[in-house]
Formats: sequence, structure tokens, C-alpha cells
Amino acid sequence: MASLSYEPAKGELEDMIWEVDENMSKSLSYQEFSIMYRRVRMDAAGVEPRKLYTLADFMMNDKNGDCKVAMDEAVQLMFMRYGKSFSQDEIKSLFKDTADKSGTISFREFRDYVERQHDALEKKREDAKLKSMKGRPKGKTFE
Repeated sequence: MASLSYEPAKGELEDMIWEVDENMSKSLSYQEFSIMYRRVRMDAAGVEPRKLYTLADFMMNDKNGDCKVAMDEAVQLMFMRYGKSFSQDEIKSLFKDTADKSGTISFREFRDYVERQHDALEKKREDAKLKSMKGRPKGKTFE
């Protein structure tokens, strides 16, 4: 994590592992990592733990190993993963607030973006749920 210029909060690394440690060994096997990765990739509902996935995703985006992700690296991975269904606006929003205006993002910036996206998706689901419940009778049962 030090090479990513990221200082995790106390217990954060342990939490990343605990979330996906199927056999509670306090370490991850390749099989556990693969299961976690597939679950998150297939998780349309957004309920799978994704902290470790976010780290792995960042490292996959960092093609040249400089602990930064450049816009062209991200575009290439997004195109491979989603085809033409991803939007250039998504990439632009990921890179618009880069701290150093270098056209690259750090792990912290990437993680914060992913968390904002996840929170927005969760809020959208909650809003849809509330909208679908609107107009339903409260506390009444029908016989």
C-alpha cells in the first residue's frame, strides 16, 4: 500500500481480507480471490464487499506499474470490460478532479470515485424503492 501512496486506516487491510476470507484463515487463497473477483463483477445489486476488488481493479488499470492510472489506461480497460457501453463522460468524470492535473489518478482518487459511484447507485435504488412504495396504504391489510 505504501507504493500506492496510500495509508490505510487502522484495521482497513484486515477488513479487506476479512470480507472475502471464506475459511477465516486471515489470509486469501487464489481461489478465494477469484471467487471475490467474480462475485463483484457479477453483482448488479451492489451488495458484494468490494474494497479488495477496488484495489485489484486499480492495479489492473495501472498497466505500466507506476502506481498511477492514466486516462488512456482506464479507457482501454473500460472498453475491454464493457465494450462500447461505457461512456466517455464516465472516464472524464473520473479524471476531472485529479489533484495534480497530470492526467493520472492515484489509488485514493480512484477509490473515492468508485465509492461515490457506488453510493450514487445505492441512492438511485433507494429512490426507486421509495417511489414504488408511494401510494401504498400504510398499516392496512386487505382481506
